Amino acid sequence: MTRETLLRGVVLLLIILLFVPYLLLCGYAFPFADDYCFAWTSAAPISFVQKVLNQYLYWNGRYTSDALIQFHPYRTASISTYQSVIFVAVAITPVVNYLLISESLRYLEIEIKTIVNLIFSLSLSLLYYGLMPQLAEGIYWYVGAVNYHFASLAFMALLVLLLAIHQPKSWLAKRGLQCATILLIVVSVGFNEIAAVIVPLALLLLLLAGYSFNRQGNQFLLLCFVVACLSAVAVFFSPGNFFRLNIASHSMSVWQSIYFSLLQSIRFFFRFVFNLPVLLASLFVFMAGGEAKKKVGLPLVYLIFSLSILFVAALLPYLAMGQLGQHRTYNYVLPIFLLSWFLFIVSLRQSYDFSFLGHFQFTCSRKIAFGFLMAVSIFLSGNIVAISSDLYNGKLTNYRNEFVVREQQLLKSPSIIYPLEHIPAYLLITHAKGDTTFFADKCMSRFYENLQRMK
Repeated sequence: MTRETLLRGVVLLLIILLFVPYLLLCGYAFPFADDYCFAWTSAAPISFVQKVLNQYLYWNGRYTSDALIQFHPYRTASISTYQSVIFVAVAITPVVNYLLISESLRYLEIEIKTIVNLIFSLSLSLLYYGLMPQLAEGIYWYVGAVNYHFASLAFMALLVLLLAIHQPKSWLAKRGLQCATILLIVVSVGFNEIAAVIVPLALLLLLLAGYSFNRQGNQFLLLCFVVACLSAVAVFFSPGNFFRLNIASHSMSVWQSIYFSLLQSIRFFFRFVFNLPVLLASLFVFMAGGEAKKKVGLPLVYLIFSLSILFVAALLPYLAMGQLGQHRTYNYVLPIFLLSWFLFIVSLRQSYDFSFLGHFQFTCSRKIAFGFLMAVSIFLSGNIVAISSDLYNGKLTNYRNEFVVREQQLLKSPSIIYPLEHIPAYLLITHAKGDTTFFADKCMSRFYENLQRMK
């Protein structure tokens, strides 16, 4: 075993250890707010199709998440089932990142070892989890996961398929990938309204980029774009969307929405970029980007796309509700923004003369040193700080104990609902208030009453 191999193993071990707190947090993920609403409605004695139609016709046009929500893991009040699903949602992200990085590097004709790819995929996942504005809304809440986190993973999986199509394959394999891509586009757009804008926008970018490179259109990408647009129409013009907009009492004017969305875009741009882990990762990508043998495009295009998705993530909630949207939309665009930002860095390196760097060699030892710095910076910043602290000092244990006690009481008497006192800030969104007129309390009461009737 060489010294470099040993050091790579140490970096990988450190990165894995940093990922562990996010897995342990799954043991403290409990249902709240809309979870009880959908756990109750998903247990209704009607067909699956009718349940999805009820959501699509009377609440929103998110046909993908409307379908997934019907498989709510808490419908039988099983905490272990709920937490197992959340665990899968957390653990699958590095897998998708691994596939995406593998296909991206294969396209750029950069060869790396498997252990390095593992480090990259876990590190990208840690950046995503660490910078996520609201963890509970993003992953540790089933309703949030099926609307936003799974949407992010679907977008990245879509990129994997689009990159794989460019690799030499048999006619049958290529057609199979194309069919899977079309299907995934339909699925990806149907998660939420932001996805219904960003997926077509990304495909349009790829279509224009392909034309600028070879001055000829890509018929398959054009088909993908058309399918994405038609899917977006199904989301935005659904009866449920119009119904929901009609009951929204705080919508804003167009100009107000644009103004506040611009401010939020600037805010989150600085938040996502100007932090030590991302700055170190950007420097690493910049230095390693010189090894790419293929061009990735113009820097300005990626910069505009990065800023555009931040703007869209704020604009739609402001237009509809007059507010930011509880950070859920930025949870969704965060991994997409990071990918676009790193592509901007690579294209910047490829597009301009950086001869002032002299004969600097980005050697294996220096890359490993960057790995150690990244691990330290991730440990000292972001959501992992609060999670690690609460795991150590017992705050999460207090939260779990309090939830279990209330759960046992509700199973016996559904009418006795009271708020919890030991909820960690990163898991705090909308919980019961002990107010029978509040929607969360109503849903909890109906859910437990329904459980009693089913026994």
